[in-house]
Amino acid sequence: MNNVNVGIIGTGAVAHEHLRRYREIHNCVVIGVFDIDFAKASLFAKTYDIPLIFNSLSELLECSQICGVSVAVPEQLHYEVAVEVIRSGKAILCEKPLTIKSSESSQLVKEVQTSNQINMVNFSYRRIPALQAAHDLVDDGKLGKIKHVEATYLNGWLTHTVDGNWKKLPHQLRRLSTRHGSFGVLYDLGSHLIDLVTYVVGDIINVKCETKTLPKGKVSKIDDYVFDSNDTALIIAEFRSGALGSLNISRWGTGHKRRIRLNVFGEHGALEIETEKSENHINLCLEKNVLDANFTSVECPPAPNIYELFIKGICDSIQPKPSFIEGHNVTKVLESCYMSSKKNEMVQIKY
Repeated sequence: MNNVNVGIIGTGAVAHEHLRRYREIHNCVVIGVFDIDFAKASLFAKTYDIPLIFNSLSELLECSQICGVSVAVPEQLHYEVAVEVIRSGKAILCEKPLTIKSSESSQLVKEVQTSNQINMVNFSYRRIPALQAAHDLVDDGKLGKIKHVEATYLNGWLTHTVDGNWKKLPHQLRRLSTRHGSFGVLYDLGSHLIDLVTYVVGDIINVKCETKTLPKGKVSKIDDYVFDSNDTALIIAEFRSGALGSLNISRWGTGHKRRIRLNVFGEHGALEIETEKSENHINLCLEKNVLDANFTSVECPPAPNIYELFIKGICDSIQPKPSFIEGHNVTKVLESCYMSSKKNEMVQIKY
């Protein structure tokens, strides 16, 4: 099998993860990078022994050796960069969320449908074996009609130093400041949580959302990073199936590095995922256990990550998921949540 040559656009913190994942794939080679900060791109390329450093986006996209591209720029730049990538004819893996505005994500869906290029959004938690198992169980009707959903994504880097001191890390400070393009924890962690919940349970049709920006000690800014983006969000969601759910998202998950929890309750059974305990096990309450109110832990088979699916999609010319369509649907939910938080009312989501 021939190697799939990949280029990375943007060399910030998330680009390091893209590179690491690609290098785990035997037939994938990252051969070039571009960043508007040439010095930053040069350091990235030198550090990881990447042969090509491009002076412009168009120069990278004109490189015939590259057939797939990772878009790892800040989310407010996703649309303008993604449009150029799609029109160049190259396959695209875009960081989440696909865009800030649903009008832009809708246009990107039209662009990829016209060009017929492989397209994916990096909802990285699709790799979790337990999540894949949860999707299949609900899809096969094993839980019966879904009645209630509880989901949580907490991280605590505002309170711990496991990922470094956030006060000294520009990529973390950026997440706290609207001036630097942040839409807060709602769009950051919320995009992941909405994707994984809808992947398992189905479309959300109504949302009521509240967000809050909590004090960060005695300082309200560092340099020109003003701490004004939301860092806690609570969402009440109504699903197309009729189920009601609560989604809890916060950077104030004291004691947690990354805690994702999903409970799905149906008329014939229930499931529970707790990633900090295990990504490879799912707790199930099915059949006779329903009457006994008892859960059993089940080991799940391995699942491919987004990068593996992307490269396989390029090789096989088969569109994998999550595609830009799923990315667009998540953006619609995020946009509706943001609108709900501003208007303090329930917002209907139209598909």
